[in-house]
Amino acid sequence: MKRVIRQLSVAMTGLLLSSGLTLLPIGTTDAQETGRIVGTVIDAGTGEPLSRANIRVLGSTLGTITNAEGSYHLLLPPGSWRILFTYLGYRTDTLGVELSQETVERNIALEPIPLMMPSLVVRADAGTPGEELMRKAIAAKEAMLSGLRTFRFDAYTRTLITGGREGTPPEELEIAGILETQTRGYWQAPDQNLEMITARRQTATFAPTQNVFTSGRLPNFYHDRVIVADTSVPSPMASDALDHYTYSITDTLSQ
Repeated sequence: MKRVIRQLSVAMTGLLLSSGLTLLPIGTTDAQETGRIVGTVIDAGTGEPLSRANIRVLGSTLGTITNAEGSYHLLLPPGSWRILFTYLGYRTDTLGVELSQETVERNIALEPIPLMMPSLVVRADAGTPGEELMRKAIAAKEAMLSGLRTFRFDAYTRTLITGGREGTPPEELEIAGILETQTRGYWQAPDQNLEMITARRQTATFAPTQNVFTSGRLPNFYHDRVIVADTSVPSPMASDALDHYTYSITDTLSQ
C-alpha cells in the first residue's frame, strides 16, 4: 500500500517555526568481534548523494544516517543481515548482507517516486487546496479528541545535537552527540500524564543521567496553543489556525 504525503508550507507573520524529528538509532554495537558495512546512497536518476538518508538494520534497534556526501557505515556482529534504506520522496529499498569480521561495501541508488495527482478546481469561495486540506484535518482532529478518554503508547525518541559556525548549512554541521530513549506512556482525561523511560543509550559525550529526553518534551500540535521559547503561539492544527496561518500544497510525494 502506498501512503500519500502532502507537504504543506506554513507562514505566520513575524514568526518562523522550524522543527524536525528523526526516529532512527545510530549504528553501534558492543560486540568485541564485528564486521563493517560501508557505502554510499545516491539518487538513481541524477547520481547525486542523498544526505541524511535513514538506514536501519531489520530485526534490531541499530541504524544510522548518511553524511553530507551520502556515505554511511555500520558496525555489526558477523552474520546475515537485511539493511533497510529510506528517504522521503524515494522508493524504500533493502539489501541482504552476509558479514564476517571484514569490511563490506554496499552502495545503493534510490529511485524518486513523484506521484501524479488529478487536477484541482479552485473557487474563490472555497479557499486554496492547502486551506481545504487543513480544514478537513482540523475537523478530524476535533472529532477524534472529543471522544478520547485514555490511551497508552510506546515511543522511541532520537535527539541529534549538532554544532558549527553561524550560517553553516545543516548537512555540514558537526554531530556533537546523539541521545536515544525508549519510553512507555499513559494519558487519561483531562490532563493526567505519565511517561517512563524503559531503555536509553547515548554517545560518550553524555552521561546516562543526562539522557532524559522523552516524547512528552515535544510540542503537541494537536493542542490549540504550544509553547515556543517560553511564548504561547497558535498551533498549525488549532481550531482557529486559519486566522493565523496561510497554507499551500507545495509538493505531493508517495513513500
